[in-house]
Amino acid sequence: MDRILNDGVFTKIVGTRTTKSSYDLFVEQEKLFSPEDDQLTEFTGKYNKLINDNKELFELLSSMEEVIMQLRSLDVLGQNIKYSVGGRNREYIYARAPFYRHGHNKKTITDIVSKVEVHGNEMVEFPNILQSRAQTYLAMKMRAIIDTNIENVDNLSTKLFGELKQSFIFTQK
Repeated sequence: MDRILNDGVFTKIVGTRTTKSSYDLFVEQEKLFSPEDDQLTEFTGKYNKLINDNKELFELLSSMEEVIMQLRSLDVLGQNIKYSVGGRNREYIYARAPFYRHGHNKKTITDIVSKVEVHGNEMVEFPNILQSRAQTYLAMKMRAIIDTNIENVDNLSTKLFGELKQSFIFTQK
């Protein structure tokens, strides 16, 4: 299930602040080949132009994928929560669930749901309380991130398509 929730197409292609995009890495390989090869230079140039002309569209698709994966994670949140004990003195019970965020190494979201002293080391004693609390806390964190990302998608699509065109494009089935 984690793979379905955290595996996009364009999210892998578009780079982050710390990593280069797949298409930029592909174009950089040109340095390894003969600059005298006219066909190679021609096709690499055409490829590069298409990429540059469509980078914003790729970023929009990547952002949309991110929102879709996040909404999927939120939809099945209750079935995917895992618990662990941690903190400086192993004093907290943490809840963790799959949640994709572009540019983050971990594809999960985590929150503290209780102190260990409340439930003891036997988290099995109060699973309903922990489950309910974990689902509420994680859902709130997820929803805040999703709402910000939806706003980002709206801004990118307005930038690309304009206000009227954007609403026409995204309301068609």
